[in-house]
Amino acid sequence: MALTTVKISALSGTLPVTQGGTGLTSGTTDQILKFTGSTTLASAAEAAGGKIGQVQYVEFDSNTEVTSVNSQTASYLTDQITPTATNSKIEVTMHFTYQISSQDPDGRYQANWRIFRQINGGGYSGVYPENNDTNLLYGYDEQDNTTFQNNMTLQFIDSPSTTNAVDYKLYITLQEGNSFAVGQNQKSQVILKEILA
Repeated sequence: MALTTVKISALSGTLPVTQGGTGLTSGTTDQILKFTGSTTLASAAEAAGGKIGQVQYVEFDSNTEVTSVNSQTASYLTDQITPTATNSKIEVTMHFTYQISSQDPDGRYQANWRIFRQINGGGYSGVYPENNDTNLLYGYDEQDNTTFQNNMTLQFIDSPSTTNAVDYKLYITLQEGNSFAVGQNQKSQVILKEILA
């Protein structure tokens, strides 16, 4: 195997990133990001915000069913997190199975779900979606008895602006039909993530 000799010329000024330097030039491509001293990609990301401060997770094997029309009902799906800073954001995720049934001649059904929030035990109020009629489940089946079942994941980013305990809970409402249920005794999860500013 023949050896190849490479001549390296002396360089002056800032060594380009593409040649192992640290200088970045605006508008160019194929550059490599480098840090000096003890700075790492993780510490730079943390300094810029967006780091996950904590995660609260709970899993249920339960069921909440409502049969009264237009009665907003609290479900078993709930979890609590205590932010470490008032400017933290909370990513809320709820995953569950739902079922709705109707004995209407046209098989009509309609229901909704909404996530409520409570801060420091001060009482629950709806936070996602904006109102009760934003997140709807509705439809019809041309038969006298209809049952529909599926999975749902609700996810949003909240800004509670507090370092007190924050509870999130799923509420459900049957608007048309005979029953609306979440859980179906299958695994449901609530995941709360604190995102640091």
